Amino acid sequence: MRSKNSYLHFFFIVVFSFLCKTTHAITIDFDDLDPNDLDGYELRNEYASLGVIFEAGYLITTASGNAVTGPSVYFTFTGELPTYVSFISNNPDGLKNSATAKGPNGYEELIITEGWYRGTFPDDDRNTPYIPNQRIVFHSEFGISSIGVSSQTTPFVDYLIFHNTKGVVSEPSLAVLFILGLSGIFFKNRKLFYKK
Repeated sequence: MRSKNSYLHFFFIVVFSFLCKTTHAITIDFDDLDPNDLDGYELRNEYASLGVIFEAGYLITTASGNAVTGPSVYFTFTGELPTYVSFISNNPDGLKNSATAKGPNGYEELIITEGWYRGTFPDDDRNTPYIPNQRIVFHSEFGISSIGVSSQTTPFVDYLIFHNTKGVVSEPSLAVLFILGLSGIFFKNRKLFYKK
């Protein structure tokens, strides 16, 4: 009887593994890097194994940990392209940062953070109160291949999160749940019926 239960448990594990697809987000906070280990603090392929390569960006240590900065920050994704990318954007001067994402099928999206433009008057309509730690979020069903962040001074990028949401099933259909419930009741009753 024990071997039948083992096969039954194995069957349910296999069924649930196909029904419950999940996605795993990759989070990079840059705190795992030591600025002293990098040549000129420049980032390149330190996160290539996670699927991201920095083509422009320098590691900087702030009060809250490490971040990436530069005159501009530019990174590309390798392998399976993420469909969701987010990160925290800051500017030490309170200026606006511009973030541009590009991907297949002509995808291009521009997000401009809150802040002000250097060389403008305070009453300029384009200026807005600066908000620290602004989260930038990009979505593209075809994938995101690269992101560039720039500013009139120095943008900071931190807490990069990305994942691929293609093929993710948020919840199983009602019919599948009904069949699983009936099969569970059937096997439970069968076990009680044959119990000695």
